[in-house]
Amino acid sequence: MKKFIVDMHTHSAFSHDGRAELKDMLAAAQKMGVVFYGVSEHYDFDYDLSKVDEDLRARLLAEGGEEYFHAARHLQEDYEGVMNVAVGAEFGYSDKQEVQGRYALTYEKYRPDYVINSVHSMLGMDFAFADFVGDKKFCGDKKEIF
Repeated sequence: MKKFIVDMHTHSAFSHDGRAELKDMLAAAQKMGVVFYGVSEHYDFDYDLSKVDEDLRARLLAEGGEEYFHAARHLQEDYEGVMNVAVGAEFGYSDKQEVQGRYALTYEKYRPDYVINSVHSMLGMDFAFADFVGDKKFCGDKKEIF
């Protein structure tokens, strides 16, 4: 059976938690035999109303949309016929209407091929920060907090 490798949730240096350049990521994916590859940079507008400190909030809210989508669309064209590349976005979640509006405007402006919706925070705090989880730890692959 032929292997079919897909990766749709990736972040490059355009996002706060990515490190590699898009072109390097796509080259590595092609080398590994990936058939369908999606780039999905963060748009964390839910942090606009959060309790995280100002420096971190500024990093999380930094919008490089124009630069990201321009670079990603060019790479998508470069890989046409070689590897299927989808240009996406990862939107955070908020029940606040003004935040949802920013996500809608971002979608309308850039028209990503797909959107990942992630819940990274609750009650204005990020799940990854000690302020939220305190001294609790995740229990193996069960994802239970104890």
